[in-house]
This record gives sequence, structure tokens and C-alpha cells, in this order.
Amino acid sequence: MFIVEVIPIARGIFKETLSYFAKSAPTIGSLVSVPVRGKKALALVVATGSAKERKTEIRRGSFALRKLGVLRSAPFLTKEFLSASKKTAEYHIGTLGGVLSTLLPKEILELPRNKKTEKEKPGENGEKDEELQEIKKTEAAQKIGLPIAEKLVFQGRLEDRLMEYKSLVRENFARGKSVFLLFPTVKEAEVLTKELEKGIGRYSFVLHRELKKSEQKKLWHDAIKETHPILVMATGSFLSLPRKDWGLVIVEKESSRFYRSAVRPYLDARRFAETFAAECGAKILLADTVLRVETAERFLSEELLPSSSEGMRLLSSASFSVIDPKTEKAERDRLGIKKPWEPLSEKILAQLRESRTRGERSFVFVGRRGSAPLVVCGDCEKSVVCSRCSAPVVLHGSGSDPYFLCHRCNEKRGAEERCRYCGGWRLIGLGAGSERIEEILRKELPGSSIFTLNKDKTPTDKKAAAVAMAFYDTPGSILIGTEMALFYLLNRVENTVAASFDSLFAIPDFRMHERIFHLLIDVRELATNRFIIQSKVEPGRLFMNVAEGNLADFYREEINMREKLGYPPFRTFIRLSTTGERAATLKVISSLVEKLKDWNPLPLPALFRDQRGRYLAHLLLSIPKTAWPNEQLRQELSALPPSIRVEVDPETAG
Repeated sequence: MFIVEVIPIARGIFKETLSYFAKSAPTIGSLVSVPVRGKKALALVVATGSAKERKTEIRRGSFALRKLGVLRSAPFLTKEFLSASKKTAEYHIGTLGGVLSTLLPKEILELPRNKKTEKEKPGENGEKDEELQEIKKTEAAQKIGLPIAEKLVFQGRLEDRLMEYKSLVRENFARGKSVFLLFPTVKEAEVLTKELEKGIGRYSFVLHRELKKSEQKKLWHDAIKETHPILVMATGSFLSLPRKDWGLVIVEKESSRFYRSAVRPYLDARRFAETFAAECGAKILLADTVLRVETAERFLSEELLPSSSEGMRLLSSASFSVIDPKTEKAERDRLGIKKPWEPLSEKILAQLRESRTRGERSFVFVGRRGSAPLVVCGDCEKSVVCSRCSAPVVLHGSGSDPYFLCHRCNEKRGAEERCRYCGGWRLIGLGAGSERIEEILRKELPGSSIFTLNKDKTPTDKKAAAVAMAFYDTPGSILIGTEMALFYLLNRVENTVAASFDSLFAIPDFRMHERIFHLLIDVRELATNRFIIQSKVEPGRLFMNVAEGNLADFYREEINMREKLGYPPFRTFIRLSTTGERAATLKVISSLVEKLKDWNPLPLPALFRDQRGRYLAHLLLSIPKTAWPNEQLRQELSALPPSIRVEVDPETAG
């Protein structure tokens, strides 16, 4: 009889290991089925031992050991992948099982039951001795100073990145090494892989969770069996593919927010990819049109090396201009022209008319969907908020059927109401969303082919792709789109306009200037003839850096600001969140402040309500960059109840 220690591959189980008994000892690294809370779960075998040696411990246990389930598969996870997973769990304050649940594709884990019963005991098949030899070799290599695998960056346009990737794939194939190209979403994977797999046919593999299960499993097994170096183009969970010849891991669009998981332990796939590459002795390449500020700081401090040229300036053939609506209004006032405010300036409308006449396409970027991104009371100046989660509502619809919609929890209600603070009727919509911009363009440019691409009008991938294609196929057409549209505009257009995005500047987020800069660069990069920004904001040199494609100056200004204020990358933020009734939530935050007082916790003053109407409050820890992970703090945070959400490197501080 044997006692088997396993790590359940599931979220919501906060013990690192569970113990079961079995008649025979499965090989360490095997996948087995285990009973957990009345259900069957997959688990990874991490240790086995004789029940006789632990007889006393078993008798003193407060619960009876349950029988181990059936063997599902022999070991297939590499020690490099497991080591990287363990380090990721430590960094993000999660369990190894929770990390594996996020990283391993469920379709691959659903393997048929292994009918062969394993009889060998741990170490009998030589795996343990082989692993020890590998560790000794690694330690010896480090002692004699062998070079560590390079960490690289590449900043440039998509077409330049694709050329670089093709060159690097050829180079690695010549060295007998495989390449893993990581994408943040399935959409990017589907679009770019068509270009990259040309010329290497059978040695390229595209893997993502939207493929059929049977297709995923076939590609998975074919990629393992292929003896020639391969190019794998996939999303993060397929880094678990058990090959030993990885020479390069590429993180494409490394600035994407979609690399962060939305569920516990809220890990960052970019960080895991970098850790995994280091464990494999492979190079890592972080690439994008505009890198994250954190990545740029590592490059400027020479922690990261350039893959080729530095790419700190993006040249463009498009002309550039900034239009301030306040200036136009002042000129009309001087001339005595009375005209109500409109969200599109006369100069932009004139430019769009001219472009239509010449048969040129124009893309109009708008920061928010709806009619007005913000609604306030004209008497007391309070914002109109969602009754469920307290987020500011957005005005949708026009004419006789307007309504308020919360973009956080999707609460919808009629717009015919009084101010909930002072009872006033003067509710005023501020700014302009895509709905309002479309209304104006149809009025001012009658007969134009106008398309809209946002979550309201094109809720599915198929509809969004169809609208983008129709726009490209129609000379002289205009496309109005939110950030979502940038995923579908794969080719350039003659003219682009950033028309209504000033509301983004008001969002209290230390990354917001970076996000705005990135959005404007993306809109600028689409234009071949003209790029126009309309804004009432005084953003310093931000717009000029966008116009010049001057990435270096933007990074230096942003990095200097963050260093002075103690923001990432100079500090590591850890955000704790709790929800519940208002009094209970405040009590939890107060107790956390006391418990973590040695770490100078900062309770965030605002109380928000989540999608279920419960109050949501945050507590922020700011740790020196070099002091995390800290084992003492990690243990304290790991011991917190599951009701408290703990995020390391959150996307926002509040």
C-alpha cells in the first residue's frame, strides 16, 4: 500500500497537495483522477511513499485517506514547464495547481484512460536520477560562466515584425531549435499565422482553444512526434507542449492587456513565457509596435537587448494636425457666428467630404460607444451612475427612446428620470460616443457609405469582420469604431481621425497616458495620407510625440514620472480586494491594514459596487522592485481567506 501526494489541477482548491492511498505507486508526473469535494478532478502526482513508513501519521490524522482514482496518462509535462509554473505560482501568490489549471489546455488534459497499470515505484525508471544529473549539469554550467540565454526586444510595425520573425525562425531551424510564437488572443493568432506559415508547411503548428477538440489533440501529438524543429503559433496554454528543443520564445503584441488571466491566480502569460524560456535555456523576444513602459525601461537600462535595430522612432508618410474645438469656437465668437457645440469640428467634416470626393477611405476613432460617455446634472453637477454597481452610465439611443446603459454590469434603464441627488431635471450628456458621431456624419454627409464597428453594432467576430471587409471594399467610405475596430483593420487606409477620446484622460489610472499614446499610435499607423487628432486637452508633448512617432521621448518622460511617484516598474503593486455589505467591507479593509501594517498598506478611499450590487474596496501594497517575491509577505497573503482577491502587478492600482 502506498500514500500518494498529488497537486489537484483546479482553481478554488487552496491546499498545495492532497494525499490518497493506492495499491501501486504511479510514476511521479503522472496524471490521475482524484475525488475532491464529491467530484472528480485531474491531479499531478508529485510524491509517493510506503504506507508502512507513515502508519503513525495516518492513524493520528483527523480524516480518513481516500482511495486514489484511475491513472489518466503517463508523465508528459517537462521539468522546465513545471519549474516555471512553480515560480509563477510563487510570484502571483497562487497554488501550483491553480497555475496549472490556467496554463494547461483542458482539451489536452481530457485524455483517454490509460488502461496499463504502472507497477514501478518512484525512481525505478531512472527519471529521478536523470533529473538530478540535469540539475548538476546546469549548476556546473553556471559555475564556469557559460552565457545565459538572451532576452531581446523588437519594436516596429507589424510588417517589420513579421520579417524579423521569419528570419529568426530560419536561423533557429538551422541550429536545430524550435520556436514558440505566443499570441494574446485567438484573433491575432488566426490573422498572423497565415503569413508566417508560408514556406515551412508541415513544420508549423497553429494551436488555440477555439479549434475542435479532435483537431487540437491531433496537432498536439503531431507536434510532439515531429523530429524536425517546428514553429508553434499559439496562445499561452500551449507552452506546455512537451518538446526539449525550444530555442526561442516570441511574445507578440507584448503590450496587450489580454495576457493577464481574469481568474485566480491572475497570472501574466508574458511573465510565465519569460520564466519558461529561461528554464529551457531559450531566448525570449518581446515585440510590439509600442512596447509597455515597463519593457522599455528594461531596454533603456540594458537589461534587454535589441533584436535588430532599436526602433525608437516610427516614421510615417501621413500628414498630421491637431484641432482644438475651443479655438474654432473662439473664432466663431469673434465673427459673431452662433452655433451650438458639435463633437466633430468643421475642419474634420470638410476633410471627410474632400476624402469622399477623391474616393479615399476614412477611419474615425471614438473612445466610447453610445451617445454620451458621461451624463451629469446641470444643477448639482453630480454624475448619473448605475443603481447596481455605481459606475457612471453612458447615454444610448436618441430621439424619443434614449436609455442609460452601464458598461460595467450592463444594467439598462430609461433616461427619463430626475437627478437622484437634487431632484433636478437638467441631465446633460457630455462628450460624444460612436452613436452620436454616426448621427452627425449621416446628417452632415448625406449619401455617404458609413459603417460602425463596436460592441453594440458588431457583437460577434463574424459581424465585425464582415463590416471591416465591406469598409475596405467601398471607396470613399467612412468607418466609425472604438478600440475594438483596431483588431479588424488589418490593412492601411488613406485617412484616420481620433475624434472623441478626451474622456480617457479623466480616468484615474497610472497607465492611462501610456494607453492613450498606444491607441493614438495605432490609429496613426493605419493612415497613409492624413492623420488628425481632435482634442480639448493640454497633454504636454504627448500629441507631438505621437505625430513624430517619437517613442524614446515618450518613454523617458513616462519613466521619469513613474520613478518620481513610485509607480511600476520601480515598485511592485499588490492589490487586495474584498466585496460585501458596506460595513463588512470596511471592517475587512481595516483588519487588513492592521494585519499588514509592516508593509505600509494604502487603503483606497473609494468604495465601488460590483456587478451584483455588492460593495468593492481595495487595499494597495507598494513593494520595492527588488524585494518581491518576499517569502514572509507571500506566506501572509497566502493565508488570507479565499474571499480576498490578491493580484500581483494589477492592470490598474484602483
